[in-house]
Amino acid sequence: MMDTAILIVLAPVLEKIGELAGAAAAQGCRKLKKVYYDDKIEEARMEGFDCGLRQGSNETAKKFIIQLETNEKFQFATWATLLYVARLDGLSVTEKQMIEMYVGAPDSPIKREDIQYEYLRIYDENLDFQIIKERYLDELDNECIYILDELIKKVMSADGNVVVREKINFYDYEWNPYVSIRRSEEYDKGR
Repeated sequence: MMDTAILIVLAPVLEKIGELAGAAAAQGCRKLKKVYYDDKIEEARMEGFDCGLRQGSNETAKKFIIQLETNEKFQFATWATLLYVARLDGLSVTEKQMIEMYVGAPDSPIKREDIQYEYLRIYDENLDFQIIKERYLDELDNECIYILDELIKKVMSADGNVVVREKINFYDYEWNPYVSIRRSEEYDKGR
């Protein structure tokens, strides 16, 4: 009898507990749906971002090929700059192969003799960055500089994921300031 009396007294409390438990379960379910929905949105955003990167990479590759085929100064600037970057910690076989993959081997039979000569001269002279700027980079438009920036990043890490201090210092204290100056000149021309 006591059990029935306790149940009668506790019935409204138990009912309220049931309501709260049901509400909490429903709220939890809504939160789970929101988390799932938010995850799907984030996943779609990242997929779009990755697609944009690939598309940007493809556009850069197309621009690179066009410049390489039509602009000898760009060929020489690319060869000289990438060699310079690779030599900062000693030119490795991997780095040399990567550079040759981008611009071709200096003695490639498909290159004209005068171009082969200039490639070999650049290779043998071991130019410093100031000379590379004066001889080649200053002659390029900014689009070429931006393309070259992407290639420099790739060559910097050609030896693996470790980038040595010399390459980081070059990028931070020589290359980036040079690119910044070029951008500000472009900005000044646009005014």
